Amino acid sequence: MSNKKFNFKTMGDVKKANKENGYKWFSKDKFLLYNVKIETSLLKKGYFIISSKENKKAIKKYSICLITNEKGRIVVISIFFNSLKEAKANIKKYEKETGIFSRSDSWIDWSILDKNDENKYK
Repeated sequence: MSNKKFNFKTMGDVKKANKENGYKWFSKDKFLLYNVKIETSLLKKGYFIISSKENKKAIKKYSICLITNEKGRIVVISIFFNSLKEAKANIKKYEKETGIFSRSDSWIDWSILDKNDENKYK
């Protein structure tokens, strides 16, 4: 499915843009540290879902991620759902309640922030 928001067609396109623009969201050290796995392909409007575990014995939790620009910048907009199904259902819920940039107070940005972005999200 093509992402109409920024013209990314696959997660590979997103990863490439993210890396080429100096972001490090997909760095192996971060993925290994939090046992992160990308659980979905690219969803409508730039969403995708990841899972993570604090350690090997911890329960897997799911988080909603959002691509925020054409350079592949990513933020986690909502975290710690108990299932993939619950995370997917909450994408629609948050869009209805608050628009695409929902729960901005809980964003986690693993990328390098531009100074303008940093001020915008404080």
